[in-house]
Amino acid sequence: MNKINHIFIFCDNHDEVAQEFIDFGFVEGSNRVHENQGTRNRKFYFDNFFLEIIWVHNVTEVTNNITAPTKLYERSKYSENVYSPFGLCLNYAVEDNALFTHAIVYEPTYLPKSMFIEVLTNEKAPSLPWTFRWHSAQTDKQICEEEITKKTLTKVCFGIDKEDKESHYIKHFESDDIIFEVSEDTSLRLEFNHASENRCYEFLSVPLSIQY
Repeated sequence: MNKINHIFIFCDNHDEVAQEFIDFGFVEGSNRVHENQGTRNRKFYFDNFFLEIIWVHNVTEVTNNITAPTKLYERSKYSENVYSPFGLCLNYAVEDNALFTHAIVYEPTYLPKSMFIEVLTNEKAPSLPWTFRWHSAQTDKQICEEEITKKTLTKVCFGIDKEDKESHYIKHFESDDIIFEVSEDTSLRLEFNHASENRCYEFLSVPLSIQY
C-alpha cells in the first residue's frame, strides 16, 4: 500500500472517536491546526500510513476564497448532505497523472510556499472520497516508534452510493488494493496485515470497521 499516504475522516465527535481508537489500542500521534483552512486534526500512525480525524474549528477560514473551491466545508457537513466524510491522500506517483489531469491546485498557507496540493473534489460523485496527492517527502518528519501502532495497511474499501459506481475514478484503482463497494451508507473498511488473525471490529463512533 505504498500508494496511500493517509486517510482522513471528518467527524463532529472527534474526542469520542479519538478515545474509541485509543481504547481499541491505536496509538495517538501528533495533531495540528491547519492555519487559514479552518480545520484541526488528530493523527494515528501505522507502519505504512496514518489515519486522521479532522473537524472544522473556524467556519470563516474553511469558506474563505482559498479553501472554498476545494469543497472541504461541504465534506465537513456530511451529516446534512450527500458528501462522503472521507479523504484519500496518495503519495505522488507519475502513474496517477491521468487521474489528476483536471485537479484543483490548492496552496494552503500552512504548507511551504513551494508546495501545493492537487485535489479531486469528486463533487459530481460525492460519495467518493475527497482525493488529493502531494510530494510528501517535502513535509515528512521522523515519527517516533512510540507513536506508531504496529499494523500494516493491506487493503482499503470505501462504501459508496450505487450512482457513483461507474466512474473513471474507480477504474483507475482497479489494479490496486483500493476497493469501492455499493453500500446504503458511506463507510470505510481497513484491512491490516492481510487479516491474518481473522478478526474484525466495527467502531461505534464513526463509520469505520477494520479487519486484522
